[in-house]
Amino acid sequence: MRKFKIYLIIILISGVLLFTVNFITNYFGERVGVYITNKASVYSVVVIEEAIRDEVVSRIDIDELVIFQKDQKNTITNVSINTKQINNILANVNKSVVKSMEALEEEKLSLPLGIIVSDTLFGSLGPEFDIRLIPMGNAITDVVAEVSPYGINSSLLEVSIKVKVSIQTMIPLRREAVEVDFNIPLIMQVINSDVPLFYINK
Repeated sequence: MRKFKIYLIIILISGVLLFTVNFITNYFGERVGVYITNKASVYSVVVIEEAIRDEVVSRIDIDELVIFQKDQKNTITNVSINTKQINNILANVNKSVVKSMEALEEEKLSLPLGIIVSDTLFGSLGPEFDIRLIPMGNAITDVVAEVSPYGINSSLLEVSIKVKVSIQTMIPLRREAVEVDFNIPLIMQVINSDVPLFYINK
């Protein structure tokens, strides 16, 4: 009986040690890093993009942003972008991004214990660790426009807002740097002509 208790104690201690080593290895391992990075990236894009669409995109006058020039055959020959409009858009985008980043800093995402132990067996089960989001540096924003060939005798005009931000995620004893880079389309229009001249109207 005594030997059985000793064996049982040894098994329990070995199990606890094995679990502890496995937990620490997984906690600082790639799976948790990927989970945190993906969750922070998706959440950040949703928050920032929603704010930009509500506060900026909904107020843009597309007719003033892009000007089409046509010839006598009603064929588009030139496409020009209004620089003043772009500057206004970027100013508003930057304000929106700053507000969104401040909002992100107040939010806390969650890392379930089950993800650390085994994402396939336990998934989102168990208690959770808080994931803090900390903005790093200034956001990089731009309005990108291009005209490219599209099919036969057609062109595709694309105008979009480009946003790039750096975020640091933080859980106890671990930090991850996350780069979030995404585009918000403003215009995607097929032009029924060969690639027209494209220039910035200052």
